[in-house]
This record gives sequence, structure tokens and C-alpha cells, in this order.
Amino acid sequence: MPYLEVMIPSTTIFEILFDDETPTIITVNNEKAYLLTNISLDIRDELNKMDKVIIITGPTAVGKTKCSLSIAERLKTEIINGDAYQIYKGMDVGTAKPTKEELSKIKHHLMDYLDPLENFSVADYQKIVRTKIEEFKNNNLIPLIVGGSGLYLESVICNYTFD
Repeated sequence: MPYLEVMIPSTTIFEILFDDETPTIITVNNEKAYLLTNISLDIRDELNKMDKVIIITGPTAVGKTKCSLSIAERLKTEIINGDAYQIYKGMDVGTAKPTKEELSKIKHHLMDYLDPLENFSVADYQKIVRTKIEEFKNNNLIPLIVGGSGLYLESVICNYTFD
């Protein structure tokens, strides 16, 4: 998949984010960020219908938090959790959940949100995050969704329906 490589932290990444009015997906791997430029057509069509949303995704412990904190600070926005396990209270081991210090720098939504015994589905996540996106929009914030749970992230940006 073609991509544009950007080192973190870099002012270049912010220039790229502001160059385009369409939503942006950034994947992070080994402390580098890749701005995806060849997203599948069905996802691109859905993204083009949305207001500006930035998604930072990649595997566990590759630098998504570092990248997201830098972007959130620069854009003066907040972060929406996009990880299926960080949403649960106490699931700190193996999830690379941001530290208390990192959480204190930028407001995080849906982090330590539920008790692990509570039921929660992709449909629940989709509904909550789409509402959060509207709240961000109403407060003139650019939604910044960060995490590695692909189905959760796709449920927000694609036209998935749940019955």
C-alpha cells in the first residue's frame, strides 16, 4: 500500500493533516507514522462523506500514544480511545495503556470507561464514538481517534449497521 512516511515528532505531519479537508488515517509502526494514501475505495467513499476525523492506528506498543499526544497538543484537541481493551478499567497489562502522566496531558475519552464484567459491543462503541464526534464538532475540536482495534475503528468510519 503506498504511503507517505513521516518521522515522529515532525511539523510535516501537521502540514499534511491540514492540506486535505478529507479525514486522515495514520498508522504507526516502530516510531514512524505512515499517512495512508491508497485507502480502499469503499472506505475512502465513507471517509469523504465525513467531517475531519483523524485516526491513528497500528499494533500495540509502536508509538501511537506518543504520536497522538503530539498531534492533540498541536491541534488543541482531545483523544478518543480506539482500543477494545483500554476501554476497560484495570486492563493495563498488555494493552500499552497511556500512563497517568500521559493521560493528564490531554483529555482522553473512553479510557478506563467500563468495568470488565460489563457487556460492550462494536455496535455500542460505534454509537458512543459517533456521538463523541458530533460533540467534538460542536466544540470546534477535530476528533482524534487512537487505537489498534480495526473493527472498532471501521465501525465508526464505515457504514456498518447493527441490528
